[in-house]
Amino acid sequence: MYFDPDLIFYMTFFQRLSYAALNFPTAAAGMPIFIFILPYYAGDLGLGLSLVGIIFFLGRIMDIFT
Repeated sequence: MYFDPDLIFYMTFFQRLSYAALNFPTAAAGMPIFIFILPYYAGDLGLGLSLVGIIFFLGRIMDIFT
C-alpha cells in the first residue's frame, strides 16, 4: 500500500475529526483504569511513582507493536 505524505493536506477538518473520533471510546474506557490503578500501585502495593510510570510507559510501547 502506498502512503502519500501530502494526503493530510488534502483532508478536510471533518475528515480528520472523524478519524480521531474512532479513538474516543477506547480512550474513555481506559481513563478510569489510569485514574484508579495508579494510586493502588503506588499506595497499596508500595511501588514508587517512577516505577509505576515506567510500567505504564512500557505498556504504551507494547501497544505500538500489538
